[in-house]
Formats: sequence, C-alpha cells, structure tokens
Amino acid sequence: MSGQHGEGHASHTHPSDSRPAARRTRPPNRPTSRDRPPARPGGGPAREPLATRAEVAAYLRMPVKTLAYWASIGEGPAYQRTGRHTRYRWADVDQWLERQRQPQR
Repeated sequence: MSGQHGEGHASHTHPSDSRPAARRTRPPNRPTSRDRPPARPGGGPAREPLATRAEVAAYLRMPVKTLAYWASIGEGPAYQRTGRHTRYRWADVDQWLERQRQPQR
C-alpha cells in the first residue's frame, strides 16, 4: 500500500492551496487615515473628536469591561450616550487622566 501514488506524502497540496489569498477591501464609506485630523499638538497619534469605549480602552491599555464597570458606578472618564452608543470626548479622557496623576513624593 505504501507504493501507491500520493499516499503518505506530507508535501501533497490541494490545488486550491496554490491560489493567491483574496484581497480584502475596506467597506464603503469607512474613514481612512487620510480622512482623520492631523496629529495632536505635542505629538501622539491623530484622534477623532469622539471615541468609542474600545478606542479609549486601547488608548488607556485596559479592558473595555473596566470602562463599562467604571461607567456603571460613576467612575472613570466622562462619557455621553448617543442612542445606544457610548462615546467619549478625547478632552474629557485627557482631563480625567491628568486627575489620576499621583503627586511626586
């Protein structure tokens, strides 16, 4: 049985494996980096005026659930609801972050 064609050969590939991967295109009407405002004064990445909870969590390097919990107990950066969507103003996030700064000892 080991003499049959294709049996026991790990290098055998299916013909579909040799096709190039399909290119992904961005959905229509989705903003690109060219549509975003320029970088903030003082450096740092460019940011939209309003941010999603996921964007703020990524910026603060913390889980999204932490921001959701803080919002439920009245802690964390100020936010607003637009319909069922939670949005943060970057200025509010920066002000909250500055208030979290610990004094030098």
